[in-house]
Amino acid sequence: MAGLITTPGAYNANSFVTVEEVAPLAAELGIDSSEWSGDALTNAQKEARLMFAADLMGEIFSLRGYRAYQYQRLCFPRANCQELFGISLDTIPYEVKKAQVYIALEVVPRYYEARTSGEYNLEESSDAISSITMRGVSVTFKPRENTSTDVINSYIYNKHTLLFSLLNRFCAQIKIIDGTAKTLLRSVAGVSTNTTTT
Repeated sequence: MAGLITTPGAYNANSFVTVEEVAPLAAELGIDSSEWSGDALTNAQKEARLMFAADLMGEIFSLRGYRAYQYQRLCFPRANCQELFGISLDTIPYEVKKAQVYIALEVVPRYYEARTSGEYNLEESSDAISSITMRGVSVTFKPRENTSTDVINSYIYNKHTLLFSLLNRFCAQIKIIDGTAKTLLRSVAGVSTNTTTT
């Protein structure tokens, strides 16, 4: 693995934060980073989680403004957006760094677990329609099989308002990830998929 490149606006940037920045930012967020700080993960695995989290941020948010540099790879820095808050275009906003750490520590591990175990353990919606009867005709729906992107949707959209509060001023809207149309993860820890970015 080539390592993390955190230069704002670079054509080959793959993270907003370094491995060393994660633990202090996690502490500010009140997130347990003991696994990160211990020996459970190799440096390459930590870098892979950060790269995935940075790519994922471009997938789940429709952001205000536009990429600041013509060949910039990641979704930040953003022109016609950061200037509104007095943030220069050669800087990654602090909230963005926190959001990446949050995703890398709270969402990505659950995604990996779901892909390797095949078990998603997502809560069933109590208001889901399982059957419908109309004019004497009854139709019963087969339960929808969970996909690994359901893990991302569940942990980001349903449970974690912290992420939204961090990125609120930069977001135009939040996108729903369609697991049938997008694969988000590069080849990491024996799981090979494609990466898409916006």
